[in-house]
Amino acid sequence: MTSVTVFVMFLLFSESHSFVLRQNRQAIIPTGNSQSPILANLSETKYVEYPSFLFSIGDREFTAFRAFNRNGETISIMPILTNSKPLIVSGGCLTDFFTFQNADLHWSKSEHRFSKVNYIAEAYFIHKNLDTNETAVFAYFFKLADSQSQENNDETNGWDYVIQKFANNTNITIASGLSSLIKEKHDRFIHYMGSFTTEPLTEDAIWILVSSNMHVKDTSSNHFRKNIITSNYRVMQSINARTVRRSFFSTSWNNS
Repeated sequence: MTSVTVFVMFLLFSESHSFVLRQNRQAIIPTGNSQSPILANLSETKYVEYPSFLFSIGDREFTAFRAFNRNGETISIMPILTNSKPLIVSGGCLTDFFTFQNADLHWSKSEHRFSKVNYIAEAYFIHKNLDTNETAVFAYFFKLADSQSQENNDETNGWDYVIQKFANNTNITIASGLSSLIKEKHDRFIHYMGSFTTEPLTEDAIWILVSSNMHVKDTSSNHFRKNIITSNYRVMQSINARTVRRSFFSTSWNNS
């Protein structure tokens, strides 16, 4: 399996925005039978008891990131590891060690969908097996913060910081590391084999959809939509004959 790039473009030029923007990618034609994203119907998934994911200590340490606009598509952050430890994950549905490469944000809807649950965004944390070139993508899901406590939590502050301070090719330092941008409870997830949602839509990507309920402030949402990108999600694709597995016994998608 090969490592692949993470985005596809349908471009729209706008005088009122800083970057080249695109709308949702309905015009992108699938190239195989294992495309992403999908509608995850939990009643049709298979329960598997997985071990816990193990994240390296570097995920919780001071890390510098380069924030950049990927081909006019979205915010992307990449670690600068000159003085930082590699960010590595293993366990769960993974059979080896995978190293964090970059994170990207898809807006104004999540690309993956769940019955009766709506999200405003989805973040992809892309990891690569440096020996086999396999790629694993951890997906996290966002809602607007609707209370003061949600606005003040670590995950909200981390993503608000990235969105509000974003400028193309700018270095951003995050004191608590990658963990401040993700929800660390990873025992509830959905796993399936799919593709990247961007050209060239290459398949054999290991997808890990984390049962998460991340939050961003309304001010950050408006800033992202008005100044960075209006919309960059791909429409759902057919599951076909694929098996979708879940790590939790119930068929309820826990958003807590």
